[in-house]
Amino acid sequence: MPRDLPVILQDHEVRALLDGRKTQHRFPITSMRVARTPETRPYTLRGEHLVKALDQADGFRCVHEDIWTWTASAFEHQQPAARTMWLAHLGYSAGQRLWVRECWSDQDCCKGEAMYRATACRDGLLLDEKAETHWRSSTHMPRWANRITLVVEGVKVERLQAISDEDVEAEGACNGLHDWDCRHPYFPDPAGYCVSGCGSWSYQEVFQRLWGCRHGAKPGQRWEDNPHVIALTFRVHRANIDKLEVAHAS
Repeated sequence: MPRDLPVILQDHEVRALLDGRKTQHRFPITSMRVARTPETRPYTLRGEHLVKALDQADGFRCVHEDIWTWTASAFEHQQPAARTMWLAHLGYSAGQRLWVRECWSDQDCCKGEAMYRATACRDGLLLDEKAETHWRSSTHMPRWANRITLVVEGVKVERLQAISDEDVEAEGACNGLHDWDCRHPYFPDPAGYCVSGCGSWSYQEVFQRLWGCRHGAKPGQRWEDNPHVIALTFRVHRANIDKLEVAHAS
């Protein structure tokens, strides 16, 4: 059975989930656990070794649950072979539950519930009250404070720039530029922020900007680097993960 995992999302992404606009999420591959074989022990690929394992990678295919296979350029010690085959755990599979971590506050815990920055204004918090609230990082959100659970329905691996217009919509990005100011990501204009001229942008240009705001200039993760990404498709449930009864996919 796939293990539950947390997923950190930003305010505009949380709003997209709650509005029913986001059913996909993409993120760079930063590590992979090579599966055990009769010839090798399992080990983790990171850094330059991961880069090499994904060099000219092609033919990604799910073998079983979160185990995937693909071919890539061979290492020098494998010459004269030009290609090599990999078998590794990606960490995500259909039926898996992800509990959303978001920026939150426990100032109201005396009332038995947390507050959430993404919907603070929708929930009746005035702008000055929102600015004065001590918001805690999403990385520090405990499981009990989670309010959104995602159940994975599909997993695929592709190049970042291979995203289709339909997938950009499924990412919730089409309204993203009206919902989030990259210069002031914590406190966007409640009336909505629109980037000048964005009405003429293509779907990819919209997603490119939002990707850049999230991942910045991290080497190997920039839009122009066109990294391999894991793309998840999921069902959204407005419930704490421990209060949600979901039958895992077999």
